[in-house]
Amino acid sequence: MALILVTVVVPDSAVWYLKRGDRRRARQSLCRTVPEDRVDQRLGEVEKSLHGRRASWRELLSPQWRRPLALGVGLALFQQTTGINGIIYYADSIFAAAGFRTPEAQLSATTWAIGAVDAAFALVAVGLLDRVGRRPLLLVGLAGMAVSLAVVSVSFLGAGAGRGDGRITTAGLFLLFGVVFFVAFYAVSIGPAAWTVINEIYPGPIRGRCVAIASATHWGTEYLITQFFLSLLDALGRSGVFALFAGLCVVGFLFVRRYLPETRGRTPEQIQQMWVADYDRRKRTHTGS
Repeated sequence: MALILVTVVVPDSAVWYLKRGDRRRARQSLCRTVPEDRVDQRLGEVEKSLHGRRASWRELLSPQWRRPLALGVGLALFQQTTGINGIIYYADSIFAAAGFRTPEAQLSATTWAIGAVDAAFALVAVGLLDRVGRRPLLLVGLAGMAVSLAVVSVSFLGAGAGRGDGRITTAGLFLLFGVVFFVAFYAVSIGPAAWTVINEIYPGPIRGRCVAIASATHWGTEYLITQFFLSLLDALGRSGVFALFAGLCVVGFLFVRRYLPETRGRTPEQIQQMWVADYDRRKRTHTGS
């Protein structure tokens, strides 16, 4: 219901109006977000991008667009493989190992350690994405997630047996803190930032198909983790599973540091020019010219 109410007041975009031939309303829409002296320039750029030819599936896999495609797929992949589903889906089991023995205590810990923290830091991310930038936020978040999951992994070694009296162990407290900090770092970084970047890095000719591929990667990876998480627990144990997730956070950090350009403040047309220039530079390097 809340989403329905919000969609009533959200204005249509300039792209939507231009697709329907309403240039006047497109200009009015741009006036809300673009300085007055740049509205006409931005309007012309949007019109040019809309009139451009859409890339075919074969072109999408060509060397020119292969890097942005792989970048979006990688972000969608790391958003799911860095442990968030393991934390959320099996939170009760995690907190039981920490010493929260009753269902009421487990529910309370899950609500505050995951739900409330996730919601609060997602709001923090809204303010930081444009102020700090996507790339720095992702790097800090992935590094913090890796450290937090390492704490969770080590804590499980001490909290594995737990106590029978319902009291929280010292290792259980570290486990709780590790989970809270992991959720906070996730909610302020790769949780919202991954989809922000995925929707920014693709120029008009390839945007629709690339976002669709990234979305399929996201949901496919979530399905696989849901199906095989318990099998991983049986094979690696609790400590081993979260050590694996911590390692994947490190891989994600290196991936973002190596391949992700900053997209803050760039228009779709500038991003397209960025990828074309990147391809030309790699092509010249490859040919030695």
